[in-house]
Amino acid sequence: SVDPSFLYERLLWRKHSRDFCVSMIESYGEKILQVEYSELFSDIPVTLGRISDFLEIEHLGYLYGTEIKSNPFPLTELLTNYADCMSFFNDKPDYLSFFTTDKLHE
Repeated sequence: SVDPSFLYERLLWRKHSRDFCVSMIESYGEKILQVEYSELFSDIPVTLGRISDFLEIEHLGYLYGTEIKSNPFPLTELLTNYADCMSFFNDKPDYLSFFTTDKLHE
């Protein structure tokens, strides 16, 4: 059993850490890249390909989504209060996929 608010706090800290690293890298970079949300979400593979070309890195494929659950076990098996957690994350779409993808594999 896990307190959903504690889980959410941990996920937010992870996001803040990622944002900090991106900001730090940006402060040392000479290249400037601006991507409009409308461009990014209208054709994600093409836009990410252009970003990869700009950064001069190879792009073989991307996983889409804001967060990816790395544990292969369904959360229904890991959380005894799965329903409470899912209810708590219902209005947090960045993390709700942790719960909805589990249902696809049942």
